[in-house]
Amino acid sequence: MRMQDIASLAGVSMMTVSRVVREPERVAAATRRKVLKVMQSAGYVPNRIAGSLASNRSHVIALVIPIVDPVYADMIRGMTDVLRPQGYEMQLSVSNHSLDVEQHEIEAFLGRRVDGIALVGHTHSKRSIATLRRTGIPVAEIWNLAKRPIGFTVGMSHYNASRAMVRHLVSRGYRRIAYIGGFTQDNDRTGDRERGFLDEMDALKMPVVAHQVVRRGFSFSEGCSGFSELLKLNEGHVDAIFVGSDVIAAGALFEAQRQGLRVPNDIAIAGFDDADIAGAVVPSLTTVKMPRYEIGARVAELFINHARGDTPRRRSYDLGFEIIARESTWRAPAVL
Repeated sequence: MRMQDIASLAGVSMMTVSRVVREPERVAAATRRKVLKVMQSAGYVPNRIAGSLASNRSHVIALVIPIVDPVYADMIRGMTDVLRPQGYEMQLSVSNHSLDVEQHEIEAFLGRRVDGIALVGHTHSKRSIATLRRTGIPVAEIWNLAKRPIGFTVGMSHYNASRAMVRHLVSRGYRRIAYIGGFTQDNDRTGDRERGFLDEMDALKMPVVAHQVVRRGFSFSEGCSGFSELLKLNEGHVDAIFVGSDVIAAGALFEAQRQGLRVPNDIAIAGFDDADIAGAVVPSLTTVKMPRYEIGARVAELFINHARGDTPRRRSYDLGFEIIARESTWRAPAVL
């Protein structure tokens, strides 16, 4: 079936059908829905490659995430929920926390003429930054806010969130607080979380010594080993552990229970991300809630607006965070 057949069945011109395929935002919503319904019923698949060559637009937004992790699912859903109704698609790639792999994926996406690239975090290779600035393609650095974004940045301050969690623990009466975080090399999110912990502890006149901080990979087993190491290094003199990831925190919780420790009576545990497991474990896990869906939706809206000629007036969009207090740190607020 040809485009002119779709136009005839929908009762519109071929130009309208063409715009639905190439520039759907220029077509009235009711007309667009009618044409798309006819396309679906007829099993018509438009030649998007030819359309992108003609319009110099692909209607594809690229997203590079560091790892395959459920924590990114809500953000991806937020992006697709906004992109799809406007005729855009999203292509996903994984860097495995490698700046070289991220650089390769950026260049591959540019070769496919995507209309925008979203990158998790703001740590990239010099070549990636230079390439993106040279091409002038819309770029979003998301999840953690960039101080000097390549294009625009959407997310929250992981540094401020970490400081807020320390204040929450202290308000509950905890003083001997240790930290388990992810590895910080080429990862600004984990680096900012650890730095926020250290700076807030120092600001509260509770300076941290080296053995109060350990780093682990993002898994339950790493949380178990990190918890055991902290207790050993501190000879058990820890009353709370702040963990820079809910997955690692859940592992720490499992290990505490395995060792016969009661959470939070003997030791409190707090996480970061508000992943699904945080509310499912027993006791439920206090954590930092990120606006994951909202980050995805906002960045998609900004890409679409940019394609329409509406360049974002701001370069930074801080969507905030929330401390979710649950059972794992429950203790009556302390009188400071």
